[in-house]
Amino acid sequence: MLFESQDDEIQKIDQDSITYISNICPFCNKTGRQIYITGFTTIGEADEGAGIVITKCTFCENTAIRVMSIDLATNDFGLNEYNEKYREKRIIPSVTEQEFPEIIITEYPKFSKIYRQSEIAESNNLDLICGMGYRRALEFLITDFLKKTKPELKEELEKPNMPFHTKIDKLPNEIRSLPKVSSWIGNDETHVIKRNKNLNIQDMKAFILALVKYIEMKEQLRRSTEIMNRKK
Repeated sequence: MLFESQDDEIQKIDQDSITYISNICPFCNKTGRQIYITGFTTIGEADEGAGIVITKCTFCENTAIRVMSIDLATNDFGLNEYNEKYREKRIIPSVTEQEFPEIIITEYPKFSKIYRQSEIAESNNLDLICGMGYRRALEFLITDFLKKTKPELKEELEKPNMPFHTKIDKLPNEIRSLPKVSSWIGNDETHVIKRNKNLNIQDMKAFILALVKYIEMKEQLRRSTEIMNRKK
């Protein structure tokens, strides 16, 4: 037996009594069979659901804890007992990771890592702090991009008192609006008074990702040019 309670009030939840479990893994986000391991009812006042079910993903093999509620629509009444049917209420917060091109991950590792951590914060409903993380990721992206494209500015860019807007002004004109507006939103996420009430974190992420596409194009052009020059 996988689960045996020492408390008579806590009962095992059999797989047959479960009407629904999401087939999406909260860790790898792949859709597929989630293997039932065990489950048991909960009785505490602070418990969010009627029970807990543990599953294993067939892809990444991670185990997930899923909160179950009673599915009132499918309750069955037996002659002498009340057969409860369980339905998943929620699962561990799923983190939808933005997939960056390999060249961005390799050439801009700090940006990629900070952006990823900001995603985790956002996915865990930490919406009051994730904006600051995206703002920081943006500054690392721009700083490293300028170092690569304008190496003569490296010493200046590394000065701690160099304002972010000054870095933005050193970018090509065609893309300055993307980081500039993103920085406005990021500042709103940092300060008490929000100046751009019609803009939000999703707007900032969209502008950052557009900037990433531009930088990816530049990196691929640089790479292809280097390959061509080696062939000469």
